[in-house]
Amino acid sequence: MQITDTQQFDITVAPLDSKGDPTSDTLTWAISSANGTTVTADPTTLVGTVVAGNPEVGITVTVTDPNGVTGTLSFDVTAGVAKSLTLTPGTPTEQPPAA
Repeated sequence: MQITDTQQFDITVAPLDSKGDPTSDTLTWAISSANGTTVTADPTTLVGTVVAGNPEVGITVTVTDPNGVTGTLSFDVTAGVAKSLTLTPGTPTEQPPAA
């Protein structure tokens, strides 16, 4: 999965027991970003919101329940589309002599 550095998305977790029935575990959310991407969730909610930081590959969100059961989602943040152009002039030099 990829998102741009101007996007965000929700992650919904569905904790189930061994018979597939929903549980009411308190979850711990973590993210492996070094460039400012964040995940925000209340420990008792089943939805977390990821907000992109600067471009980065291999970000992982990990959700863990009190028994150590984990779920992960990996994604990349890429640069968004250009919104401005900066022109920087080079150093002026003399033209070569005419042939």
